Formats: sequence, structure tokens, C-alpha cells
Amino acid sequence: MGSDNVQSMDDASGQINFNAGHRERLKQRFEMVGEPGLCDHEILELLLMYSIPRRDVKPLSKQLLQTFGSLRSVIFAGTDSLTRVPGIGRNTALLIELVGTLGIRCLREDMRELPVLNNMNSLESYLRMKIGFGDYEKLIVLFLDRRGFLQSEWCSKGSSSMVELNTVELSRKMALSKNISAAVIAHNHPSGILSPSRDDLLATEKICNLMSDFGIKLRDHLIITEECCVSISDFCM
Repeated sequence: MGSDNVQSMDDASGQINFNAGHRERLKQRFEMVGEPGLCDHEILELLLMYSIPRRDVKPLSKQLLQTFGSLRSVIFAGTDSLTRVPGIGRNTALLIELVGTLGIRCLREDMRELPVLNNMNSLESYLRMKIGFGDYEKLIVLFLDRRGFLQSEWCSKGSSSMVELNTVELSRKMALSKNISAAVIAHNHPSGILSPSRDDLLATEKICNLMSDFGIKLRDHLIITEECCVSISDFCM
């Protein structure tokens, strides 16, 4: 049997790894019992082993969970936020972010199997993973074909309290898109407040009118937080 010969990405101390036995036992336990047999910090610890091979990463995994509050929040914290944690370098942050990206891609595959609005559980999960985390507001537009299947998307990033709508870029995207007849838009509220602001309502009307010029019907506007997803239409009844 061969052994991994890995050089440290984030820890260049060159010290002998005295935790190899613990690491191997943790890997074997994961192989035997899978995800249900490990705590959140142990799963995160197992991941950190592959980018920080020469250091005890159990305290670091616990620190990440304490800093961000949950395993999900760690995965979607983003590189900038992760690298603010002592001991987390760029390579480790990118590895963690890549795990979240893989999850988002898998959910997007699920969304392509059914018309988007007939698959609300997958839609809400996808949007929460895509834009529900982080300190900045983000806007996403999902473009649908005549059958309601996802064809493409457009994203825009704003500040901690607002996201500016670039109508020129959005218009260019719609002009170049083919076989698009409807759209769903969503934006996140980093504050966690689900109710729409006056600016949210005005932006919805503006986007709806802009899309109608291209023959695209706005089907819904969703507000996303880490935990929830609501439709603006629920507040306009």
C-alpha cells in the first residue's frame, strides 16, 4: 500500500506530525460509519487535514465553528472571512469554499430535472446556498424557458445593506439570451430580516417592466436569508 506524501500548504514549519495516529483513526472511522458517525468539528477536521497536514487541526475546526456558528456557515463564509481566522490560509479557505461550490453545483443539477417553480424545495435550497450567506447583498436572476426549466442565470453583488441594479448589464444578458420566456429573481438580506423594504418593492416593479420589454415574464421575487426564503408577493396581498 502506498502512503500520501503531502507537503503542507498552510503550515510550512516542517515539524514532525505527532497527530498521524489520530488522523488515521478518524479517517478509518469515517470509512466505517460515514457521516453519521462524526461530529461537525470532526468532519471539518477531516477536511482541514488535506490542506494542513502537519498540525493538529482539531482546535482550528472548533474555532471555525465557534466563529461562524454552524458547519454550513463555515462552508459558505467565503475566502475573505475565512482567512481572517488565525491559522486559515488562502489554500485552506479555497478548499472550504470549493466544498460549498460543489454542493451548489449538485443542487443546480437537481433544479434542471423539473420546471423550477414545480421544484420549490430544490430552488429554495439552491438560493440559500448560492446567496443566503455572507455580509453583502446579492441579486440573482434565473432565466427559464417556455417549459419553466432553468436555462441560465445572472448575478450582481452589492453592499451590506443594498444591491444596485445594473439595468444595462441585465438588458444585455436578456438581449443575448435565447428561448427565455420567464424569470425568477432573488436577493438576500444579510440582516436576516425577511420583510421587503420600499426599495425592494420599487426594484421589483422596475425589473418587471424591464423584462416585459424583452418579452420575459417575471414569475416571482424571493427574499433569501440563511434559514428562510419568502416571496415578496406574500407582502403585497
